[in-house]
Amino acid sequence: MRRALLYGIDRVAIVRALFGETGLRPRPLDNALLRSSHRAYRPNWSDYRYRPDESRSLLRRAGCRLGADGIFVCADERLQLRFVARGAVARRVQTLELVRAQLGRVGVAVVPVYATQPGHDQTLETGSFDVTLFAWFGPGAEGGGIKGLYGCGGDQNHIGYCQRIVTRDLDQSDRILDEVQRGRVLNRADAQIARDVPTIPLFEVPLVVAVRSTIRNFTPAGFIDPTWNAEDWWLER
Repeated sequence: MRRALLYGIDRVAIVRALFGETGLRPRPLDNALLRSSHRAYRPNWSDYRYRPDESRSLLRRAGCRLGADGIFVCADERLQLRFVARGAVARRVQTLELVRAQLGRVGVAVVPVYATQPGHDQTLETGSFDVTLFAWFGPGAEGGGIKGLYGCGGDQNHIGYCQRIVTRDLDQSDRILDEVQRGRVLNRADAQIARDVPTIPLFEVPLVVAVRSTIRNFTPAGFIDPTWNAEDWWLER
């Protein structure tokens, strides 16, 4: 079922619709652990591109049959999934509308639900969702502590994913100082996560800044205050 959803979602079309106007040639995020800017980044999820026929085939092999309304019926239940998102933020609304249209074409009905932040946090903690859409903020696996997201019993592992080899690799990665070796271990874990498909990485939000050429020493720093080092700026005359 998870693979059917992944093949039924056109991640390339989503990033182009959301970020095409930036002129950055946006691409889907093809690693669940590392940011695309990281030197060890490997596109372990790149084989999962939009393949609606494969999506339908997987559903049929799972015993589902296409209903009269074009939506699959699995175990005598219409395949209708609640996609719970944290807040009706414009980008998330647009993402869910694209996902709803794409999955509708392969026979999966999507019901978007927009929850407040406290309500969504409770939804995550209780696991009362079919699919949930939200974002992680931070440095990613390169900042350490990634075991909490995908390791067995992790404090933020809301999907309940538990794969012992992945957990071992994530635990090991927090103790490796050599960046090359650490990247190798993280990519090995991510490749296994890609095979299991407990999650679907969609995109990174690009950081776009515009600065006059006469301003020197401007340094972007993620999503913090862009004036964080303003005392070190100067104007070129």
